[in-house]
Amino acid sequence: MIPQFAGNPGMIAGWVRWLRAGGQLDEWADNTHAEVLFASQALLLQPTSQVLNLGCGWGRHALALANAGLRVIGLERRSDLLALAQDTGQKMSLPVRWVLGSLDDLILSEPVDAIVLFHENPLSLTSGPAEALFVLEQYHSLMRERGRLLFGSSDWVADPPQHQQTRTQTFDGTETLCRQFDSHNRTVNVHTYTQARDGTRQELAHRFWHPTMDQMGSLLSSAGFNVQGRFNSFTFLPFEAGLPGLIWLAQKR
Repeated sequence: MIPQFAGNPGMIAGWVRWLRAGGQLDEWADNTHAEVLFASQALLLQPTSQVLNLGCGWGRHALALANAGLRVIGLERRSDLLALAQDTGQKMSLPVRWVLGSLDDLILSEPVDAIVLFHENPLSLTSGPAEALFVLEQYHSLMRERGRLLFGSSDWVADPPQHQQTRTQTFDGTETLCRQFDSHNRTVNVHTYTQARDGTRQELAHRFWHPTMDQMGSLLSSAGFNVQGRFNSFTFLPFEAGLPGLIWLAQKR
């Protein structure tokens, strides 16, 4: 997960340049070890387990999993993020199989024992139930019998604000993020306006589905998973519906 500007390619590129130049990570990255420990226990990972880290970004979780002795595959769509992950892995002498692209680009010699997405809910990145079910069925096809799936974000809320606007100073300029939630269709329209330091302006628009908790649970069941647990964050604290965050733990039937 990339903070704030996850949907903005230009801002992500600036963030990668900043990190390569020696930029220091903020406190949101300090929980990597604890999150990986939770994932390892929740997914019932053993030293010989093979885990697929989807949306691995610059590799902080994938590398921590590899450092724990696991066989790790890191899949990422952005080449600049994956290049940073590869370079970091080489410096740390950690063997991770890095794959650039989407699930369609992934070739496996054997099913994986677990799939994990840290700080991301793939169902909320789809256009609706049909696409979300297709995504879960793809995961299901990549996993061994009784393999486990862990995904979600600690900032999820059942009903986002109808209107929300934030302005952030980033590494290459200023980003204004405008969100509109349609509670009837359960869709979120996101408009991102950026202004670089050189005066260049850019506008991006995205539309996502925002499923309810019940809808997500039903989709997991339809895709062939049994829900093993729900959490507000990547910890074993009991789930509280009134708090933000929703992390799903499921097992392939």
